[in-house]
Amino acid sequence: MLRFVLNGLADFAMDIARDLLNLWAELQKPDTWILIGMMVLFGVTIFFGFYFALRFDMTLKLRHLVGAACRDIDNPQSAALFFALAAFALAMLTALGEFAQYLDNKARGYKERVRNARSALILATLSLVVGGCIILFFDRLCR
Repeated sequence: MLRFVLNGLADFAMDIARDLLNLWAELQKPDTWILIGMMVLFGVTIFFGFYFALRFDMTLKLRHLVGAACRDIDNPQSAALFFALAAFALAMLTALGEFAQYLDNKARGYKERVRNARSALILATLSLVVGGCIILFFDRLCR
């Protein structure tokens, strides 16, 4: 029984070591760092978007939990903001998906399908521009 448990622990430790070596090999590739960089840029954009969006929350205003005074937005601005956020989310997810497909096609050796990197870059730029415009919109209303 003890030998069975020790063999199981040894196999588990070998699996963990193999996974760590695979992780280290993956971190040596520049494509991995590009994908991580894309996710960090999207995360920073989302963070600042939420940071400004929470200043417009009426519950936080009523409880005096917001330190900045922001003007209220009316219905056309709310609709435009909603559609801009939807466009940002769709472009962001599509850009990540296109880049992941590019990496998969590159790993499989499909030369004719490797053009997805350009579309991923265009979509990532579009989503960051839309996200930046949303942040600027919020910033203008909170001055």
